Amino acid sequence: FKYIVQLKWEFILRLAINGLASLLISLPVLFIEQFVRDVFDTGDFPTLLIYLFYLLLLVILAGVFSYTSGVLNARIGEKLIYRLRNDLYVALQRQSYSYFDENRTGDIMSKLTSDVEQTRNFLTNTLTQLLNSIIQIGVTLCLMLVLSWQLTLAIIPICIVIFVLIYFYKKGIKPAFRSARKEYGKLNAILQENVTGVRVVRAFAQEEHEIKKFSNQNWELLNSRMNIVKTQTKFGPSMDLASNVSLVIIVMVGAWLAYEVNTGIAVGQLVSFFIFLQLILQPIRFLGQFMASYQQMLAAGDRIVGILHHTAEITEKANAVKLPEIIGRVEFDDVSFAYPGTTRHVLKNIDVTFNPGQKVAILGPTGCGKSTIVNLIPRFYDVTEGKLLIDGIDVQDVKIQSLRSQIGIVAQDTFLFSISIKDNLTYGNVKATQEEIEEATKIANIYDFIVGLPDGYDTIVGERGISLSGGQRQRMAISRALLKDPRILIFDDSLSAVDVETEYLIQQALKRVMAGRTTFIITQRLSSIRDADVIIYLENGRIMEKGSHEELLDANGYYARLYKTLFREQEKHLIELDEYTKSQEAKIQAGLDVTQPEEDEKDRGMKLRIKQEKRLERMKSKKLLKLEETRKRVEEIKLREEEKKQKLEEREEIEEERREARKREEIEKWFDRSDHVDDGMEISITDADLDGDEDDTEKERKRKKKGSEHESEE
Repeated sequence: FKYIVQLKWEFILRLAINGLASLLISLPVLFIEQFVRDVFDTGDFPTLLIYLFYLLLLVILAGVFSYTSGVLNARIGEKLIYRLRNDLYVALQRQSYSYFDENRTGDIMSKLTSDVEQTRNFLTNTLTQLLNSIIQIGVTLCLMLVLSWQLTLAIIPICIVIFVLIYFYKKGIKPAFRSARKEYGKLNAILQENVTGVRVVRAFAQEEHEIKKFSNQNWELLNSRMNIVKTQTKFGPSMDLASNVSLVIIVMVGAWLAYEVNTGIAVGQLVSFFIFLQLILQPIRFLGQFMASYQQMLAAGDRIVGILHHTAEITEKANAVKLPEIIGRVEFDDVSFAYPGTTRHVLKNIDVTFNPGQKVAILGPTGCGKSTIVNLIPRFYDVTEGKLLIDGIDVQDVKIQSLRSQIGIVAQDTFLFSISIKDNLTYGNVKATQEEIEEATKIANIYDFIVGLPDGYDTIVGERGISLSGGQRQRMAISRALLKDPRILIFDDSLSAVDVETEYLIQQALKRVMAGRTTFIITQRLSSIRDADVIIYLENGRIMEKGSHEELLDANGYYARLYKTLFREQEKHLIELDEYTKSQEAKIQAGLDVTQPEEDEKDRGMKLRIKQEKRLERMKSKKLLKLEETRKRVEEIKLREEEKKQKLEEREEIEEERREARKREEIEKWFDRSDHVDDGMEISITDADLDGDEDDTEKERKRKKKGSEHESEE
């Protein structure tokens, strides 16, 4: 309601006009009794004309005031929403990265569009009707008391019942509206994700899956909306019943006052009171509708307030100063970092200093914190422990804009706006001249492509740069970063989408640009690592190794093993390319004509580079095939062992059955023999006699089992 306070005088004026309009609408009802007595009883036609003139005048005045109130109301509502939208957008721009990590894009869009529109509708329409209703109830109630206080008191119990119904209606409708807004936000998020990722959906033929997912969420929204409808349908008939009961009460009390109490109430008064009752019941009934709209607005308002009142993790101190022009010294002073809402440290005790102008390469396995460490430099996130200093100044003590304006970033996931190429390139430096723009695009090796377009630099690139390839977007991003003329450059795997030839050309051009700038490069390509002044190897959030290419190879640690595994073939061909480049430079200095040979040699060099890249891919493919074959062999061995084990168990069961059968046969033989011996002769059956055959069988079984185990081991 702070937005209403900002326009308080306009609100007061609107309330006054609404009050006059309500009074002008209700006044004619007071004269109905006089009109009936003076016109219908006496048949005075001139008096009828006078009454009609006054009635017409009041109606015209009421219409004028209502029109003025409507215009003023619309003006106030649009001003409120204009300010609310601006404040929301400002609040959104000030949110930290973590806010966008935690909230889906579609849900944020729903808050900025649907929820704002719901709030606008409430402020411009529903709230106005509420104020009109309150004024109407107050004015009409006063006139009813003047007309007949007895009849007025008779309808008070019904009014109390109506307010009780409104209270319970509010309690039931509030959670239903909250649930509906939440489900609507989820539906919007699914729609936004599907539109953005439509190419992925088509590529994996998941249209049916996405349709089912959308349909399921749409069904959840339908159920939540049906809960609202059920509550509303219960309230409507209850209000109608209360209104009809009030009319019956007025008739009964009016008749009682006229005939039993003999108060002298006239027919005209009773008719006037009926009209007043309709005038007061309509705004009272609207209070129920208002509660529904109010709860709906609260559900939307809570989501809006969630943005306005959300405290950003990255904020400026009250005494923050503007960062002066830097030279590019970056120092991590025992820095540890955990993402907001988590306790697991992604970076642990990072203690390292990079001098101005150094080229820093950062390596490590996936998830080791490579991107996180460079995201701390422009304060996309704040360190959890320790300090991050630039030129000896803590980044948390300076104004964010002055810090980020001196840092150029080229991310792996390049984003371009749906504007012209020139506007995209100058996004970080709108004062860049055409010569500077062309120079930056030449360095990024995209100049020829741009000037070859029909509209050149004025070409619209489409949403998210959809009309460009991945490599073209990345080269555009490199040009955009260079136009800022930053003292610190960050390349977050920004050459991953360009081909080998383009990468080589860009790197050769960037060598000149990087001079005097502190440059951080996250990559897995040796061509971007080998020339680095400092190479950092990260693992599990810690710096495992730090040094130059030669120093780390001599250390024979993590980097050396990685180099031997992945980079050895690349190194060989890069040396050939460097030797070729040096020879060509020497020829140029000697004044020799190397134009055509240079092209031939350059082509040969590029072919070598492409060849070694393909060889690397083949090596990786062979390794993967060998691993797959080994895995299959292991699976086959395991399967054979399981089969042998099962056969062995079956054999043991058969042998056990045979032993039991032999036992029974031996016992039967002994009993048969006992029938033919003399009575005095003692027959002794020992366990050894019965188990003799069993021992032989057991030995045979053990021998076979031992042979099977030996075969399994092999």
